[in-house]
Amino acid sequence: MSKSRVGRMVQIVPMTWDDLPEVLAIERESQAEPWSERSFGEELARPETWAFVARLSGTWGEGIEMHSRGSVGLNFPTDHGMPLCGYVCFWIVADELQIMNIAVHRSFRRRGIGWALLSHALGAGVASGARRAFLEVRKSNGGARKLYEKAGFSKVGERPGYYGLDQEAAVLMEMVLYPPDSDPTSLFQRQVRSC
Repeated sequence: MSKSRVGRMVQIVPMTWDDLPEVLAIERESQAEPWSERSFGEELARPETWAFVARLSGTWGEGIEMHSRGSVGLNFPTDHGMPLCGYVCFWIVADELQIMNIAVHRSFRRRGIGWALLSHALGAGVASGARRAFLEVRKSNGGARKLYEKAGFSKVGERPGYYGLDQEAAVLMEMVLYPPDSDPTSLFQRQVRSC
């Protein structure tokens, strides 16, 4: 499925308190150490936090509903009319963007939704003057690491024992959104077009 088609089938909109039940369901299935409702609430209350959800459009949502009836755990229809399939939370502080949390429902992975959420976050960072983006990812999360590398992130280090339950290392990744004295949109747009 092409990335341009994903744009017509997914709407990325600001996360609201009403989204938390769906967000928490995806968080619990996606993360070994999931954020709590309180953690998400604290993030939504912070002025530096940006949070967005991806909702399926009617066409894609109808097809997925038929395919996944009874097995996915998404509620059809939702209060919003479109099922929530992923989310991203990030901070923009000074000239840095920090991806705090990003996840896609397991039934919708590898369809461009993670890419759409990540691109949305990076675009917001560029528009807000961020020059660099950072994130941490589990060393064993090869799928996410491939996505981040494709977007232009590079490994800059590791934090051994970062994740508490299993003491897994976190891979630290960084992306230059645009270097000093350059057009902030040109480098990012070239990177997005090349993927």
